Amino acid sequence: MPAPIVAIAEDGTTWAKLDTTWVTLFEPLAPFTPTITLKSGFEEGVVPLGARRWAGGTRVSLVGRITRTDAGQITDANAVNLGAVPSDCIPSALRTYPGTCSMAGTTTEAAGRIEILGESSTSAYGVTGDILWWYQGDGGTAWVDISGDYWMD
Repeated sequence: MPAPIVAIAEDGTTWAKLDTTWVTLFEPLAPFTPTITLKSGFEEGVVPLGARRWAGGTRVSLVGRITRTDAGQITDANAVNLGAVPSDCIPSALRTYPGTCSMAGTTTEAAGRIEILGESSTSAYGVTGDILWWYQGDGGTAWVDISGDYWMD
């Protein structure tokens, strides 16, 4: 077997050639882009909104907090449609992960459920690419943090 070859780009991306195959050992993270679209009545909170598509394209990270524009509580008996991810971050199917929220006021629940509606998803609360918030805490919450990761495939 020939000796491995290592190549390092100016940005730090590192590859190794093992036999006849190049393997990526390290690739810097792409920056978050402020491409999340919010529904009417919502605005960016103290943590800026952003989306990042990872190298290889199969993983997405979202970051940021969402509040109501009238400073009221985010509450609904069902899902709240907060906004939408960029078109290149829409997964193939429904993706879910825990989302944190404010515990101020009467709220005693620290988390709810974030849903990203995928290409094969159907929902009475949104369309493909929408970000839904499901929460069962009394009194609603002042903000929702959508920070989390999901897979595209």
